[in-house]
Amino acid sequence: AKNAKGPVRVRYFLSGEDGALNSDKARAWFNGLDPHLNSRQSLEELKSTPICLERPMPFLTIEDFNTTGLKGDPLATKDPEDIKERNDFYWFIRNVGRTQKKAGDRGRWGLGKIVYPAASAIRSFFCYSVRKDDCKEALIGRSVLQIHTIEGEEYQSEGYYGEFPDPQYPYFAAPSEDRMLIREFVDCFKITRASNQPGLSLVIPFPDVSIGPKHIIVDVLKHYFWEIQKGTIEIEVVDN
Repeated sequence: AKNAKGPVRVRYFLSGEDGALNSDKARAWFNGLDPHLNSRQSLEELKSTPICLERPMPFLTIEDFNTTGLKGDPLATKDPEDIKERNDFYWFIRNVGRTQKKAGDRGRWGLGKIVYPAASAIRSFFCYSVRKDDCKEALIGRSVLQIHTIEGEEYQSEGYYGEFPDPQYPYFAAPSEDRMLIREFVDCFKITRASNQPGLSLVIPFPDVSIGPKHIIVDVLKHYFWEIQKGTIEIEVVDN
């Protein structure tokens, strides 16, 4: 959601192969994902052996500024009873294919959040949010694979990076608020957001090879031409 006066500012950063994160650092962010990527069902979906984690990791970072970040309780597990209660975090991270947005709101079909894992060769993305109300930082990651089996045990399609605070619910991920971890994440993925700047930063590891600076610029001009003309949005595209 937009925050304060002035245009929304969006920044795209593409590392390319030259600016890719080295494999040791990359693996630290995907601890435990390898067997899931290498399950039979995942290999069939990805159409290849995902050796991605054994080599440097290119990435795409997308940031918005002059916005509110993901508002709401990040530990919510069901639709808010009060429809006026806004919980962007729940609807963006927890819910798939549905949205709280009303008719006339941009992006109300709930498809935008599906685009991010679909744009990744390992069907994963990270979300770093600074909330407007209190500048609270939150970092969480999500992978969306096929329902799959590993050594006879079945796993659901959704997997998360974060904190797992409740042993009764071992698969429920809360976002990390660890400042040292977040600073390391910011440094690794060339994020420009300061800890007191509300908004959302997304990181897509191993972006599809069809996504390049020129493609982004063309699509931005095609889909946001009128907003750019009106001065309601400013977009920066950077490569390494």
